[in-house]
Amino acid sequence: MAVAGAFAGPMFNVLAGIGLPMLIYTIRDPAHEYRIGKDTPLVWASFVALLTSLTVTLVWVPFEGWRLTRRIGRFLLLWFVGFILMVVIVGLGNFSPEDTAAHGLD
Repeated sequence: MAVAGAFAGPMFNVLAGIGLPMLIYTIRDPAHEYRIGKDTPLVWASFVALLTSLTVTLVWVPFEGWRLTRRIGRFLLLWFVGFILMVVIVGLGNFSPEDTAAHGLD
């Protein structure tokens, strides 16, 4: 149950945190289009990281006798830290002066 909660909580936060603002913005501006594909590497990276950690956990935990060992915890922690570093690096690389000026971040 704890393992399911560990994945379901963040997954809900991502879906609600991204989906709700997108829904509100779409309702306010129906002509707006969201580009999904090559233009959104962070969405794909988040999906791959979440799916990979879930798959590794679903395969690894049964091999350990349905116990969460320190080794699994260390792996997942390192995976998360690596994911966060990748998000920061990709996120910082995606901002150009035109983007920041267009969104009032200058």
